[in-house]
Amino acid sequence: MPSKRMSSIPKLQLPSYGQPLPRIRVQYSGWWSTIRRRQLTAYPLCGRCGAIATEVHHKVPIEAGGHRFDYSNLESICGPCHRAHHSR
Repeated sequence: MPSKRMSSIPKLQLPSYGQPLPRIRVQYSGWWSTIRRRQLTAYPLCGRCGAIATEVHHKVPIEAGGHRFDYSNLESICGPCHRAHHSR
């Protein structure tokens, strides 16, 4: 039987196929700084336009099942390309 505390946590309702996923603010741990730095050091250029990368993008969003610390799920990306991607 679930505890009273667990039953108060709302369930995540995923949209139907073809609908955008809701934006969920993800909390990052201290590990993220290390992972991010290693990704940008290994791949310093934006994977989309070739400019200097300043951000790291999760190819499969964490809320859609992507792993937050898996390098194969990360892409070095510049700020303008990252904003353009998320504004779609």
